[in-house]
Amino acid sequence: MVLLGFLVFSPAAEANKWWIGGGIGLGFGDRDYVEVNGIVGYRATPRFTPGLRLTYRSREVTRGNSSVNTSDYGAALFGRYRVWKPIYAQVEYEYLSYEFVLSDRTRERETLGSLLGGFGASFPLSENLGVFATALYNFTYDDDDLRNPYSGPWVFRAGVGYSF
Repeated sequence: MVLLGFLVFSPAAEANKWWIGGGIGLGFGDRDYVEVNGIVGYRATPRFTPGLRLTYRSREVTRGNSSVNTSDYGAALFGRYRVWKPIYAQVEYEYLSYEFVLSDRTRERETLGSLLGGFGASFPLSENLGVFATALYNFTYDDDDLRNPYSGPWVFRAGVGYSF
């Protein structure tokens, strides 16, 4: 899964510990999807930032010659710890309500808790502009579970941040 995102910081970002952002994700393959995220974070210390991410995802699942649309929604609590200037470690717990398609093309809804962890980096391009990339591994991913909303254990996110 790849998520392209953006971050929007509040005025006087250094003085204000709260920040907001979001992302738009796209995926193609057996499970095409469009995802929208909203994020809020708090700089608890210069190195540690906890936050909350809200997610909505619309998926088109193709099996054979037909396809079925499903929707997923949920939230995640995360923590980022800046290890070294551009590098941060991130852990998050995501709780997702998702639909999956049964063999008779009907849909059912389940909930799933996922524990993800990994590393990322953020690089300034100018005083107000920067880029970031994060690679997270889903430790609870089950490759044998055909109902899993993820197509693999790795989640990649990248984007641009702007401070104003």
